[in-house]
Amino acid sequence: NNVDIAVDRYNPELSQQDVVSAEGYYDPFLFTNLSETSTDTKGTNFCSGGDVVNNKTGVWNFGLGIPLKTGAEFSLGWNNNKRDTTNAFTTFNPVYNSNLSINITQPLLKGFKVDAPRNQLRLAKKSREISDVQFRQTIINTVATVKGYYYELLFAIDNLVAAQTNLDLAKKLLGENEIR
Repeated sequence: NNVDIAVDRYNPELSQQDVVSAEGYYDPFLFTNLSETSTDTKGTNFCSGGDVVNNKTGVWNFGLGIPLKTGAEFSLGWNNNKRDTTNAFTTFNPVYNSNLSINITQPLLKGFKVDAPRNQLRLAKKSREISDVQFRQTIINTVATVKGYYYELLFAIDNLVAAQTNLDLAKKLLGENEIR
């Protein structure tokens, strides 16, 4: 029922979510690049391929990237494009190109000791530990305060009993003195 404990109880959970957020940098991600372009070029001579040559290019690239805790990044990509033209001298129309690529990129010196994501993760973990310790400290302080109040209550009850006994003895002594 203590308000301080009720509030501080959420701090470790919030700090844990910061750790989850920092670890999220290393989650795999999907990427894509989709584009469609069209250009018209006016023919300037007989070898231009026509009065107006239209070139269309479509790009459809998809991939998966995974950042690694060493600072490296692994990526898998599937790149596709289609070229279509109205040029009279083009042998193959449309032309399709596709390739699959696998890349691993490891910066050699950039962020060699600690890069920003690893530093953020380290700080979030330390913050979570501090939050846990602060929560335990709040509980310990609250329990110590309650124990102190309890012992003060026991002292006050004992003091009241002693004062009551003292009053009874004083009344008895007064009664004996009045008889004398």
